[in-house]
Amino acid sequence: MELKMFDHDFRPSHSQMTEMLKEADLEGHGYEKEVTLRLVEEPGSDKPRYDRSHLYFKIVSCPQVHQIYQEIYTLLPGAFRLDMISKYSKEVKFSHLDSMELCKTGVEVHFKKADTCYENGKVSKCRQKRALSSGACVTTTGHKK
Repeated sequence: MELKMFDHDFRPSHSQMTEMLKEADLEGHGYEKEVTLRLVEEPGSDKPRYDRSHLYFKIVSCPQVHQIYQEIYTLLPGAFRLDMISKYSKEVKFSHLDSMELCKTGVEVHFKKADTCYENGKVSKCRQKRALSSGACVTTTGHKK
C-alpha cells in the first residue's frame, strides 16, 4: 500500500528546490536516494517532456513513520505545513499503514522539465530553456514481511 500527500501551494523554482535539498543534506541524515526520469506526453503538444523526481527515503518500522515526517519537516523548512504533516499521520493510521511491519517513507521531490534530455535512445545533458516550478510530497509505502 502506498500513500502520498502533496502541498500544491509549495512551488519553488528548480534552483530554489536544489538549494533546499543541498542545505537539508538528506543523504547525510541517513536517507537513501532514488532518481526517476519519466517521459510525459501532453495532449495538444507534439513534443514530450521529461520530468525528474528524487525520492529520499528511509526504511523503518512502520510505527516510526511519524518521526520521519517530523525530521523532514525540520530539514526542509517551508516545504510542508505542520497541519499537513499531522493530517498525513492520521491518514497513515486510517489506512492501517502503521500496522505493517516495514515502511519505505520519506519525501519525493518533482522537477518539471528535467535538465536531462533523451536523444537518439540515450540520456544526455541539455540546456534548460527556463526555470519551471518544482514540488514535493511526503510518501509512505508499507510492506508486510
